[in-house]
Amino acid sequence: MDTARRPHLRPGMTAMLRHTLMGLILAAGMLLQSGCGGGGTQTGTLVQNVSIIVANYLVLDLASGDVEARSDVPNLATSSEYRRTKMVFKAISAGANGIGQAPGSFSAQADESPGTANVRKYYIAVFEMTQAQWQVLAGTTPWTLVNPTSVVGGIINSPEAPAFDIRQASVTQTLASASSRLGVVLDLPTDDQWEYACRAGGAGIFCWGSSRSDLVARTYAQVGETAAGATGPLIVGSLSPNGYGLFDMHGNVWEMTKSGTMRGGSWSDTLTQARSANKVTLDPQLAHALVGMRLVLVP
Repeated sequence: MDTARRPHLRPGMTAMLRHTLMGLILAAGMLLQSGCGGGGTQTGTLVQNVSIIVANYLVLDLASGDVEARSDVPNLATSSEYRRTKMVFKAISAGANGIGQAPGSFSAQADESPGTANVRKYYIAVFEMTQAQWQVLAGTTPWTLVNPTSVVGGIINSPEAPAFDIRQASVTQTLASASSRLGVVLDLPTDDQWEYACRAGGAGIFCWGSSRSDLVARTYAQVGETAAGATGPLIVGSLSPNGYGLFDMHGNVWEMTKSGTMRGGSWSDTLTQARSANKVTLDPQLAHALVGMRLVLVP
């Protein structure tokens, strides 16, 4: 930079700026701590924006668009509002991680060549989109049209079960409308974002490693081998989360991506199909009783 163009700082001004910035960061930390148990919309001021940037979680009110920055969500497992009227997003830090699967390894496919996902920080939903949440955003109940209902058992009209049987074209339209209305950006994850989140920093075939034991799998995944003959997905968050605190990344329902694939397998598919690297092309104009979604949020 040309010396003549440099801004002139009076003696002590640098220290003052540093002190102001530290004050904002400390204030953001206090806001996060005060938001641990709930309450406190974090929007509208510089301090509040800083709190959102450093938050571990963002909690979106699907009706009002209010976003709460949280350091933790201690009642995530017990409060139904996070499966009905609000949506919780977990911060995934920027970084790089291996994706795909080596040729010749267990069930590896031609489109799963090993690579690296380089992601910027993003927020991804801890749960799959539920029926209640979809109704708040779209006002429709497409899963009730599945015939015969024996295909999905008693999960029809179960508010905290995954929404399914929705065309990706409809999802895209609904999210665009909701984003405009709520003042935030809701979208589907890309392939890289989905697999990066699923693996949670690991290099195994699944989020828990490479064990194919049914005993291990049933801790994390509702798939054909662990469903014990039951039909339909489980209530979201019924099993253990992966290392990033995300539930049902394997099994339950396939999850759409913005890249035009579906990932993770479903309750009716084998553990093989639920592998982290497996991807299946999705026709955006077709709805399927085994396919749902998980969203990302750009505050």
